[in-house]
Amino acid sequence: MALYWDADKVPDHERKLEENPRMPTCLMWAGFAIGLGDITEENLKEWVYRLRRSTFEGRPLLMYPDGTPYEITEEILRPWIGLRTNIKNITNAEFDAIMRKRTNR
Repeated sequence: MALYWDADKVPDHERKLEENPRMPTCLMWAGFAIGLGDITEENLKEWVYRLRRSTFEGRPLLMYPDGTPYEITEEILRPWIGLRTNIKNITNAEFDAIMRKRTNR
């Protein structure tokens, strides 16, 4: 299945895409890893929680060239509220099961 993103509902999306054209793709792949598709006001804290848990219990999704984890924070995500993807959301229980399997618990 091909993955795609749509930023049409992101406020001021044209400027944001011009300034940081790779961010939607980065967030799409991050969402794929944590089982969340769209970024909304309602699920913003869940994005942050799952990204942090994935980084600290598993492995970082993103890293700087020196190997230091790059944390995607609420401040980074908030401007991208409205970003939509075709990624299927998974439940918290499904995410927990995936994390437990990744960490051999």
